[in-house]
Amino acid sequence: MKLIIPLLVFEALSACVDYPSSDPPLYCDSVVTWPVSDTIANNVFEQNRYAMELYRNLKQRYLDLSTKDPTLDCLAVAYQFYCSHAFPYCTDTEPTRGVCHFLCAIWKDRCPKEPHAFFCSNNETSHCSNAVSLMSSLLLIYLSFI
Repeated sequence: MKLIIPLLVFEALSACVDYPSSDPPLYCDSVVTWPVSDTIANNVFEQNRYAMELYRNLKQRYLDLSTKDPTLDCLAVAYQFYCSHAFPYCTDTEPTRGVCHFLCAIWKDRCPKEPHAFFCSNNETSHCSNAVSLMSSLLLIYLSFI
């Protein structure tokens, strides 16, 4: 299978912008709620295609009944994980921060046979890809107990 090379370009002067959602929606539109670099935003179609290709390759291996990896638990987090990887959180000083530490920990736990170093060598604990989703989830859980 052909794997698309990600565009994760590290530009020193890259500006942060809101993720540009599309009509019709692209693959990661419902996941990415954080700022991305303008370089990534200008190549949103290619980055979505990259995340979708990663997911499809994983799903194809899951559907291959001759293997036991990846598991359904791994596949369940892959969409969120791959979109977080393809669209890194942008700050003024770091246009492409890593995937959140908590998401990398989930990835390692649920997908132990998948390459962790490639995706999570630059994981972050805050202001990272998917941090906004986590905060929203925690707020909903908190409000359900009130």
